[in-house]
Amino acid sequence: MDEERFYQAYFRTRRGGVGIDYRTARHELLTCLGPSAHLTNEWPGRHRLALSWLGDESSLVAMVTRLGYTQAVLRAISTPWSGREPDCRMAVRWPVGRIVYRGRDLQLTEVWVADEEDRLDRSPHRAGFAFASAPEDDVSGPRLHRRLSPLDAKLVANLAGLSDGSRVLDPFAGLGAIGRAAMERDLDVWVSDIDPDLTPGLRERFPARFALADAGRLPFSDGWFDGILGEPPYHRRDRAAVVASLPELARVVRPGGVAVLLIADWMRRDMQPGDAWTEELRLPVHRHGIECSTLIWRRR
Repeated sequence: MDEERFYQAYFRTRRGGVGIDYRTARHELLTCLGPSAHLTNEWPGRHRLALSWLGDESSLVAMVTRLGYTQAVLRAISTPWSGREPDCRMAVRWPVGRIVYRGRDLQLTEVWVADEEDRLDRSPHRAGFAFASAPEDDVSGPRLHRRLSPLDAKLVANLAGLSDGSRVLDPFAGLGAIGRAAMERDLDVWVSDIDPDLTPGLRERFPARFALADAGRLPFSDGWFDGILGEPPYHRRDRAAVVASLPELARVVRPGGVAVLLIADWMRRDMQPGDAWTEELRLPVHRHGIECSTLIWRRR
């Protein structure tokens, strides 16, 4: 073949004990892109893979903008070697331009690069939130630790693999990071939380889609949601309540629906799917020194 076209995806690497493993990033990408993407090669040690794409390039770009842990996507066009020397530059950690690879010319062009300024704008120390006890936006003190990384929020929303318009619930909404990521993922998002101090901020971000409720007693009909997305509280004092809520979460999800829960690893032994769920996958996440897992469960 004279010309071969494919794409290369570069994943974010772990830094300072924060981030995800190659396998987790790979699963997020392929779940989000769906059957139009086909893995053709991979380099786990470099957090990079190659894939073919059945649709047009604009649709690929529209999909990858939803991703959290993918840092860049490059178009690669392989042609017979011209005999010329390579002509490329390094952009962040990937080459752009023409290189020689396996005896052929490989032209690499960026088609999408993650917006780092947008990521920083969503980070805990920048994003404001109104509390009942502090009506003005407040990100200081003990409330700061309740904020989830925007990358992890996108990860949870993407791992569900739900189609656009699917109805989902975050029953442990906190400050709404997962809900926001799910809305941007074009899901029909509802949120709930037991803490009344969060009511002003959540009502502002999710008007007519917020309920002040215990995850163990949800005000929703049986099977009303296509999925559950959430990060249950990490405090050990909340462990029993989180475990006790699992049957109620199953009640409000339709058969065949999905749950994606980001939990601290010390909770894994207690977070069992029981009779209502089947565990499909467990993927590691490293969050500020806390070893975590994303549990992907399917409703029976």
